[in-house]
Formats: sequence, C-alpha cells, structure tokens
Amino acid sequence: MVIGIIDEAQRKVARIAGMTFLLTTAIVVAVNFAINARLLAVSNPAGVAHNILAHECLFRLGIAGNLVYAAGLMVLLSALHVTLRPVNRGLALRAAIWRLAYAATPPFGVTTRHGSLKRTLTIKFRRDGSHAPRNQ
Repeated sequence: MVIGIIDEAQRKVARIAGMTFLLTTAIVVAVNFAINARLLAVSNPAGVAHNILAHECLFRLGIAGNLVYAAGLMVLLSALHVTLRPVNRGLALRAAIWRLAYAATPPFGVTTRHGSLKRTLTIKFRRDGSHAPRNQ
C-alpha cells in the first residue's frame, strides 16, 4: 500500500488537531480537578448540595467548561478524521464513530448536573419560604 505525500492541508489540520487536543485536555483537567473536586468531594448529598448553593457560579462554570470540552472533542474528531483518512478510510471512519460516542458523554453529564442544580435550588426556595418553581 502506497501512502501519498502529505500535503499542506493535512499539515494544517494536524496542527489544529494538536492544539485542540492540548486545549481540551487543559479544560477537562481544570474542570474536573479545580471545580468539581472542590464542589463534589463531600461524601454526603447534603454537603454536596450545600457546596453547590454556596458556590453556584463555580458550579455553572463547571457545566460550561464541560460543554466547551464536548465542542472541542467534536473539532478534534473532525481534524483527526481528515488527517487519518488518506491512510485508511475505514479505520478513520471507525475511529471517528468511537470518538463521537466518547464526545457524547459530557453533554449527558451536563444534563445530570443541571437537574441536580434545579433540585438543589428548589430545596433552597422551599426552605427560604419563597415560592418554589413549578415542576416541569
């Protein structure tokens, strides 16, 4: 099997893939170890809810970071597919499908965290004596 010469477009996409990989790795490390480790480290649910209420902006920043991470994974998936397609088209497609399945997991985590934030805020509203938001 003869592999063609690497053209300038592939080099550019490979650079984008490398920069995206470094950026998404930095984002996920920052979100998981700087934000989530502080807020979700308590072993009891009441302590976690207290941390979320005390640092709601930080919790929302963690959600936004996970969404940015998921978007970065999609860019990385596309760049790697374009880079590896000339080597083996079928293998590049399989790798893209598996990477897409992996990239779909952070949004599911975001919906779970958004639901826990909504339940925590409902408890806060009821405790304060104000009107609780309606369940949808």
